[in-house]
Amino acid sequence: MGSPTTPPCLVCNSIARRVFDFLAQYQYKLQHDPAERDLHFRRGGFCPFHTWQYHRFSSSCGECASYSEFLQEIGEWLLAVAAGDMTIDKLVRELDQHPAGAPACIVCELAAKAEAEALEKALSGLDLAAATEDASFLLCFPHLKAVAAKCADSGKVRLLIRRHAEAFKSVAENMRQYEAKLKNRQRNLITDAEQQAAWRGLMLLAGRNERRS
Repeated sequence: MGSPTTPPCLVCNSIARRVFDFLAQYQYKLQHDPAERDLHFRRGGFCPFHTWQYHRFSSSCGECASYSEFLQEIGEWLLAVAAGDMTIDKLVRELDQHPAGAPACIVCELAAKAEAEALEKALSGLDLAAATEDASFLLCFPHLKAVAAKCADSGKVRLLIRRHAEAFKSVAENMRQYEAKLKNRQRNLITDAEQQAAWRGLMLLAGRNERRS
């Protein structure tokens, strides 16, 4: 059933790889390239979700080198805002106006582009998957809907839906077996598929969201 760190959805997997590759390189640029750092923070940095993904790739030293000036700038700006005689509504509007409040997150943009490209690739691969009865052609439920909405051939969509029905039922059975073996103190009998069942089940249901929306 594959690695427990690999999304079973072809589209989610493609997005995750693109985001991983980008952040693995970009964190180095932020630390060592002042021009790139300045551009990044003029956009407001990453969104909160991708700030923590960035944290996975960077070191504490790298984060301090990359973010100290940005946090200093925000602190000074906040002092200036607090010093003014403004109503609460005006204060909130001031906070909203800072780029960090609603960043133009470069990773969100990258993930959205990667998703669109992966959906088109999945759609173009649907013919081959149907002809070869490729059971590995799996999508999470959100991306199953997205591919179905783009396909004009109802027969292919029905075939795709039937295959996903089988995949969902198979994972559900593995979940039941995993639970039963734990309860019966049969941990040594748990298979790899059953060990991964909970994670894969939720991945098939919800997918792996690599962006804010």
